[in-house]
Amino acid sequence: MTSIRFLLIKQALQIASLSSSILFVMIQLFILLMPTFQLSLYESLLFISLTFLVVLCTGVWYGNKTGSDLSSRMTDILAGFGQLQNGKYSSRLAVQKEDEIGLVEDGFNDLADQMNGQLKSLQRLVDQNVTMIKQAEQAAMTEERQKIARELHDAVSQQLFALSMLASAAERTASSEPAQAVPLIQKMSVLSVKTLNEMRALLLHLRPMDLQNKSLYTAIFELIAELESRTDVVFEFRFPEDCCLSQGSEEHVYRMVQEVLANCLRHAEAKQVKIAGKVSGNQFSLMIRDDGKGFDPAKKKQTSYGLMTIRERCEEIGGTARLFARVGEGTEWTFHIPCQLSKGDLMNGTNTTWDNG
Repeated sequence: MTSIRFLLIKQALQIASLSSSILFVMIQLFILLMPTFQLSLYESLLFISLTFLVVLCTGVWYGNKTGSDLSSRMTDILAGFGQLQNGKYSSRLAVQKEDEIGLVEDGFNDLADQMNGQLKSLQRLVDQNVTMIKQAEQAAMTEERQKIARELHDAVSQQLFALSMLASAAERTASSEPAQAVPLIQKMSVLSVKTLNEMRALLLHLRPMDLQNKSLYTAIFELIAELESRTDVVFEFRFPEDCCLSQGSEEHVYRMVQEVLANCLRHAEAKQVKIAGKVSGNQFSLMIRDDGKGFDPAKKKQTSYGLMTIRERCEEIGGTARLFARVGEGTEWTFHIPCQLSKGDLMNGTNTTWDNG
């Protein structure tokens, strides 16, 4: 509004200056021509007055028209900015004159062009991001399916084939030599339990990959409850309800827990599993321990894809993973992950123990 008043005052001063100049020239001409026309004093004053009125009316009319045009142009500019604010980036202004307002109109059009170009660039980026996200999701699904297919082929299908062979052998010997059929049936029982555990481990990979708007505590608790209802494994769960991790870190931790428990069901033959978490300072720690048969990590065949995946997930969120395993002594995973604490928690020295937060 200040700039509009300034322009109006400037325009009025220009009109007044022009009118004064015209009036001065008219008076000078009248003085020069007065002896020639031999006008009386009354006629001279009347001529001067009429000339002044004509110049004054012309100036008023021109000033009013100029002010009206200026006000209309400023109104158009304000309306144009309103359209830009509402997202109509195709709005443009007609440059009527090469004056100060014309510079503003040119600037407005340049700004609208830039915003329209940025909008199109942003739309292209959004489309590219959506495409990349879909491709990443599809790749993850394909990788997971291939992994499950490999495990089904390498483990479950072979175990089912072995079960069928044992069943055929037991059937042939049961009628003629029942005593020899007993060990075959016992092998079938052991192998069927192993196959069942393998299938339960594979089912863990079919669970949702994200937390589905649940906290990490709730998601792991529900996972454990489901496993307890389907297996004979006893779980001990001590975990802070607020582990102060970012959402992305929580999803990685959830997938790590899934992978560790899947390996436990598939290989450990454990009766008890302990899952404990704690927050200490700016670090979240997680421990998963089972009382299974354990294994020798130094053996190359035990360096499986699952173990590498667990370590890689932990490293992706800036954490460290340590595996302790020994034949006959079970398996223990320990994870240390940096967490996000609020300023108040840092000042108070937040510290929870393994005994649930």
